[in-house]
Amino acid sequence: MRKLAVLEEAQAAVFAAYLAERGIDSESEPVEKTGRRALWILDEDEVANAKALLSRYRSMPDAEEFSRPALEKAAKKAAPAADKPLPLADAPARAPRPRPPMARMPWGTMALVALAIAATWWTGMGKLIARTAVLQMTALPLGGAGWPSAKWLELLPEIRQGEIWRLWTPVFLHFDFWHILFNAWWMKDLGSLVEGREGTGKFLGFVAVAGLASNLSQFAWAGACFGGMSGVVYALFGYVWLRGRTEPLYGTWMPPATTGLMLVWLVMGMMGLTGPTANAAHFSGLLVGAVWGAVSGLLATRRHSRRR
Repeated sequence: MRKLAVLEEAQAAVFAAYLAERGIDSESEPVEKTGRRALWILDEDEVANAKALLSRYRSMPDAEEFSRPALEKAAKKAAPAADKPLPLADAPARAPRPRPPMARMPWGTMALVALAIAATWWTGMGKLIARTAVLQMTALPLGGAGWPSAKWLELLPEIRQGEIWRLWTPVFLHFDFWHILFNAWWMKDLGSLVEGREGTGKFLGFVAVAGLASNLSQFAWAGACFGGMSGVVYALFGYVWLRGRTEPLYGTWMPPATTGLMLVWLVMGMMGLTGPTANAAHFSGLLVGAVWGAVSGLLATRRHSRRR
């Protein structure tokens, strides 16, 4: 259990109800002779999220989400007994449309992970050459000395002949058990997080852009012999990281340990310490996600400021 903040009684009651609605358990206790209450978070793992939500509440306490009938009812129950209920003044009666904290079932994320597992099995982890070539950007043995070519786009005959899927399908290729395991694990965590807040349609659109950018950059850098979902994973990481930093109201927070691990792994790959690695895909994915997250966060924060 960790102390979060000391708030006025009315504010503590409202914010405790707001946390409870999001599944974060808290307790409050009176601060002697101050008329205020100290708010404690029971689960240490929820402290970071609670801090982000508190920043959200302090920046816009009059927002509709803090004055909904459900919160008002919960606040009355949490407040000390008094002759009249705690004021949640000037609250509009209509319910707002808050961002969903998580989708009930991240179908898009599950589908992408399932496709990656299926493609990995179908290609024998890259050992079935003919099948693997169907999912690469081109079946031609491109790469090696003298690469990249100044006219590398002209070296994609299958795509130019209509096999458009090759622009994205390298994302689903994986060449050993640990490769697919770690990518699927990160996709499950980060993909579910983003899909839960943005919806399946926007999430899949983001993945399509990130996959295209990472595949093209890796092909331009080193040829067609690559595969893996890690470019998209780095894009999701960059999005969550920068979106949370530029828009505290978004409700996500990237732990410093996770940030450090992802960046250290990126640098180790670029230094050749992790074996054959699609460094261009990693870096371009991270860049796409970070820029997308930062711009989206800044625009959303500006909209929040105008509503106040």
